[in-house]
Amino acid sequence: MPFATKLEKQEYLDKKEDRKERRRISKQKYYQNNKEKIKEGRKQYRKDNKEMINANNKKHYQNTKDIYKLNAKIWKKKNPEKSKKSNTISNWKSYNIICDDYHFVYDIYINATTCDLCSNKFKNSKDRNLDHDHDLINLNNIRGIICTVCNLQDKLKGFPPIF
Repeated sequence: MPFATKLEKQEYLDKKEDRKERRRISKQKYYQNNKEKIKEGRKQYRKDNKEMINANNKKHYQNTKDIYKLNAKIWKKKNPEKSKKSNTISNWKSYNIICDDYHFVYDIYINATTCDLCSNKFKNSKDRNLDHDHDLINLNNIRGIICTVCNLQDKLKGFPPIF
């Protein structure tokens, strides 16, 4: 679109920005007034097109999985403490350790310096173990934070969970 002057071009761009802003406000008002209707429509669309959506998601993941892996690697380097916490809690869950608040237990676990049973200081972070009752599979089953020696001797067997 040729403009005779820079002023005409600027006026055109300003009007274009105003139209964009009015459209944005109009869409926002429509969404606020029809929130439930829109949500229901989206839900129905996902239900009707589940296979297509899953296929598209799978295709997208295949095309971008290297990027996801790289981003995960970068995040782990930037957030080593969060990464360690996330991995530790994930491991606990895979060992069937059950509790109401894993983050609370993790904070206690990470700050523990002595064995709950023999009161010896932990030699290093690998010496610290979160002991749990293997027989309880649907209740909180953590019995304590103990050293490797006490854990291998299974001294807390029969004691009730504490968390």
